Order: sequence, then C-alpha cells, then structure tokens
Amino acid sequence: MRRLGVGLLVLVVSSSALIGMHLSRPGGQPGNQSNLSAVDRLPYPQGDQFPMMLYSVVPEHLASVKSQGFNLVHTYSFNETWLEDVRANGLHALVPIGTYDQASLWSESQARAFIESYKDHDRVAWWNLPEEMTWTVDWKLKQVADLSSWVRQYDGKKRPTYEYLAGNYIAYDIRNYVPYVDIIGIGAYVDYNEQPRQWIRWAVKQVTDGITQAGYSVGSDYLGKERVPVAVLQMFIEGGTHVQTGPESYHDVWSAVCAGAKGVLVFSHHYRVQFPSKVYEAFVKAAGQLTGQEGLGKVALFGEDLPSISATVISGPSTTPPFDTWGGKGVSFPTVNMMARQYEGKRYLFAVNDVDQRVTVRFSNLPTDVIRVGVIDEGRIIPVVDGAFSDVFGNWAVHLYALE
Repeated sequence: MRRLGVGLLVLVVSSSALIGMHLSRPGGQPGNQSNLSAVDRLPYPQGDQFPMMLYSVVPEHLASVKSQGFNLVHTYSFNETWLEDVRANGLHALVPIGTYDQASLWSESQARAFIESYKDHDRVAWWNLPEEMTWTVDWKLKQVADLSSWVRQYDGKKRPTYEYLAGNYIAYDIRNYVPYVDIIGIGAYVDYNEQPRQWIRWAVKQVTDGITQAGYSVGSDYLGKERVPVAVLQMFIEGGTHVQTGPESYHDVWSAVCAGAKGVLVFSHHYRVQFPSKVYEAFVKAAGQLTGQEGLGKVALFGEDLPSISATVISGPSTTPPFDTWGGKGVSFPTVNMMARQYEGKRYLFAVNDVDQRVTVRFSNLPTDVIRVGVIDEGRIIPVVDGAFSDVFGNWAVHLYALE
C-alpha cells in the first residue's frame, strides 16, 4: 500500500535532533487559545470546525489554502518556521511525533521534551503519529501506544493523536488502534486501490465498525470512550488506470461525509498539479461549503438526525453494482448515500448519487411543515407536495438541500 508521500525520510531523523530544534525556538511567545478569532477556531474534536485538511502544503501556499476553506495543514518537512507561518495565516497544523525507525525509537524523556515544547502553542491541532504502524508488528503497535500515552501525560492541552491507516485495513485491524489513537484516518484512495467510488462508504464504515468493535463510540469525547473517524481522499496519480475528474472528487468528499467521516483530509496539495484545475477546484468547492458561511460541516458534526426521511430511486438503478474488496464480497449499497440533519433550527438533506448513471430520486416523509427545498449553490427551488419531492442526479452527482 502507498504511504502518504515521497518525503517520509524527512521525518526519519534522530529524535534528539528533532527535539533540540524545537527546544531552541527563536524569540516570540507561543500563542494561546484566547488569541484565536472566530474564524480561526479549533478543528473538531477540540473545536467546532469541520476538519478540512491538505497534506504537503509549503509556506508560500498557506495563505491561499486558508482563503479556499481549508483549516488544517500538514507538511513532510516540518520545522519551526513552517509552524509559525501556519500561525501567521490563521491555520492549524498536524505536528509529527515519533519515528519509522526501530533503531531510533523515542524514549519517554525525549517525547516529553518534544511535547512540552508545544505546551502553549495555539496552532498545534493534532499530534501526527507515524503512518501505517502495522499492528501485527509488536514494536510498531507499542510505539503507537507509548507515544499516545506520553501525549496524554505531558500535553497540558490534551490534544488528540491522529494516525493514517492504509485502505486495505478492515474493522478487525482498525480496532487494535482504537484504545491508543483518538482520530483514525483511512486511506480511501479509490483509483489507487482500483475500487469503485462507492467503496469510500465501505472504507469509512470499517473505521466506525472498528471503533464500536473496540468498545468505543463515534464522537468528540476522545479523552473518554469516543473516537473520531476521518477519510483521507486521493489527489495524486499513481497505480490504477482511471484518473479522477472534478465531479468525482467533489462526490468523494460528500460521500465520505454522508458515510460518517468527521473530517476530510486530502492527499495532497503537492500533487494537485498532476490534474486539470477542475479537480482541485472541486475540493475547494466542498471545503467552502463545509467550513464557510453556510456551515454545513457543523451540520454534519453536530446535527440531529431526521430519520424519517427516505429516498426511493424511481428511474435508474436502486443499488450500486456489487464489488469485492478487502473483507467483503459482493458489497453493494443503496444508490443514494444521504444524510438528513437538523442543526440550530435549520434542516438539511445531503444526497450523493453513488453510481455512474443518471438517476431520478423521490425523497419522502419530510417534516410536515416543509413546503419547499432550496438546492444549495445551484440556485434552484423545488416545491414539496405531500411531504415529498423528486430530483434528477447526474453521474456521481451531489445535491445539498435546505428544507424550508
């Protein structure tokens, strides 16, 4: 399986050198949470902002990704200057901790010095554990457990730990990380893994199932018995034969959200140049919807389910074509992947077409006082009659409805 990027060797430096770099931080006092403005609030699970993250963002692009709706960033060349640039641009960051090298595993004293050097830094959002630490290899899982324990013990802000896991992991594997990792990212790389786009639902489901199998629940109380599933989506060309399009990229974000992902991380900003501009623009569009003025990310994070609403395909396939994948044979889902939520007095319905065909869908059992739906960012109004309305979805299309 692919690791997230060609620059991993940057992090395989001696732990003493890495720690020393941060203890010798140049002038200027670290920030604190009181310095955060309303538009810079912390990402979930500590804060109320839907995590929209880009991997591999260099300093000269931090301002633009902030303006495009992303609120969380990462680099494979982590240093103090980069982190200060993150602060200057009103973003939050993942901070790497640990090593991929068994010969240079961090000691508790080394980890403590590193963690405590960021005790007051207001832009450290998540501690980024080494990626793909295979649970069947004893020293790797022990490193995950040790680093997580030391973060709990020595980080006064009790910020969460995050780990990226490869897309071939199923719930049986993922449950082994749940006691130690607060935010669990699954590599939902559709084209790299040569899977159909509806596989994103399967990948997110493996994380949520792994969380419950370990005796935890999905939620923000990571200091208790809750864990956070996030989807890591593809924006690179490697493996497979299909190259994703703009509409498919936009589909992937909303498919992950409707499947239950509490954050979307995109790998990677560095590789966006491999594609026509419409691919990156699709991720930007979704980021703006989730973190912008409409605040649809908060609906996904904190909204109350409206379970009565149903979707019936009246033209086109009602289920996705069956597919085989890791841990599943003949997997199929309903064609419409949807989320219906109420948040702060407003009601929403997010719906995703999970097939590469045009379908017509009838949504029924809406709340009795709903008389119309506005289609967000499309400029359309659809009347509701007898608690129902119909709409047409193109291939992989997404419609976001405000129930009025």
